[in-house]
Amino acid sequence: MQSVLDEFLGLWLDKNGNLLFIKPWNTGGVKVSFASGKTKAPVERGFMQQQLTIDVPGEFHEGFGELIVQFGPPYYGPQLHLRHEITDIYEGKPSLEPSHALVASAPKEKKEWLQWLEPLDDYVLVDDDRKEAVLSSYQLSST
Repeated sequence: MQSVLDEFLGLWLDKNGNLLFIKPWNTGGVKVSFASGKTKAPVERGFMQQQLTIDVPGEFHEGFGELIVQFGPPYYGPQLHLRHEITDIYEGKPSLEPSHALVASAPKEKKEWLQWLEPLDDYVLVDDDRKEAVLSSYQLSST
């Protein structure tokens, strides 16, 4: 399972300039930092939990690992679902296909969430030689 989780680690950017920075965390999970392409500033959240699921039935085809990032209280806040893939679309570069679950979210959470995440577009892995420059432009640190 750790090898599947490792596929999600890195700095990811979508075509709208929204950024995901996924790095290892001391509990064997991951820490996810977000920054909006509109404001170039990190988006703060009071509580996050991450969960990795393998062979998720339903939306994604069997055999793919999916990382679920939970915002707010477990099972009630918005979720961002990310599927790792490598396709010809991005010339063989890894990408994350996102979807979200807002079903049980409060209207205020939905509004805030959609304000900067919509429309959802694939996140593409940022090359190592550009990583530090991108992080500093979004006011994020690599540590």
